[in-house]
Amino acid sequence: MDSYPLESLLSVRHYREEEAAGQVREAEQRCREAEKRTEELQKELHSFRIWRREEEDRRYDAIMDTAMNLEALERFKAGLAALAEQETKKQDGLLQAEKEREDCTARLTQARDRARLAQKETAKIQAHKDIWSQEARKQAERQEDLELEEFRPLSRKGAEAEGEDL
Repeated sequence: MDSYPLESLLSVRHYREEEAAGQVREAEQRCREAEKRTEELQKELHSFRIWRREEEDRRYDAIMDTAMNLEALERFKAGLAALAEQETKKQDGLLQAEKEREDCTARLTQARDRARLAQKETAKIQAHKDIWSQEARKQAERQEDLELEEFRPLSRKGAEAEGEDL
C-alpha cells in the first residue's frame, strides 16, 4: 500500500498539538503559582491588619497619661503612619497578585483554546487519513481480485473445449 501523501502535514499537526498541550500545562502551573501567591498575600495582609491594630493599641496604651512634647507626639504619629503605609503596600501587592492571577487565567483560557484548535486540525487530517487508508485498502483488494482473475486456471471443461478447436 502506498504511503499517505499528507503524512508530513499530519506529523506537523501532531507536533503543534503536543506543543499546545505543553503550553496548557505551563499555563496551568503558572496559574497554580499565582493562586498560591495570592492566597499567601491575603493571609499575610490579614495577619498584618490584626497585628497593626494590636500594635496601635499597645502604642496608645504606652503613651496614655504621660506628658509628651510636640516632637515626641510627631514621632508617635509618624510611627502610626508608617504602619498604615506598610498596610497600603501589602494591599497594593495583593492587588498586583490578583491581577497577575487574572492574567494567568486569561492566558490559560487562550492556551486551552489553541490546544482545542490544534486537536481539531489534527483530527481533520487523521479523519482524512483514515478515509484514504480505507479507500487504498479497497483499491488494493480490487487489484488483487483482478490479478487473481487473470491467473485463474481454466476449468477442465474449458480446456477440453479449447482442445477440440485444434
